[in-house]
Amino acid sequence: MAAADRHRQDALTEMFAGQGFERAEAIVRARLVYRSQVGRYAVGTEEPISTRLGHLPHYLRARTGTTPTRANIAAFEAVLADIPPSTPVS
Repeated sequence: MAAADRHRQDALTEMFAGQGFERAEAIVRARLVYRSQVGRYAVGTEEPISTRLGHLPHYLRARTGTTPTRANIAAFEAVLADIPPSTPVS
């Protein structure tokens, strides 16, 4: 695995561990998130950011196993606020 891939998966692992998941589960969740994102790029999946954001609460619940708070959703929206609504996102 390339160093950049390892670094990204480690960051995701730490994110899940910080959410209270046990280390082994945090590693598996990180791998699933990272590899599914790589798969989106590999198959060329594109959709407007507005569509993806419309599914955000469901993505977060599927990825974390918990229902996101309004603050969680607002944090994601703040990061993505500068992306024009019609921009395809892989």
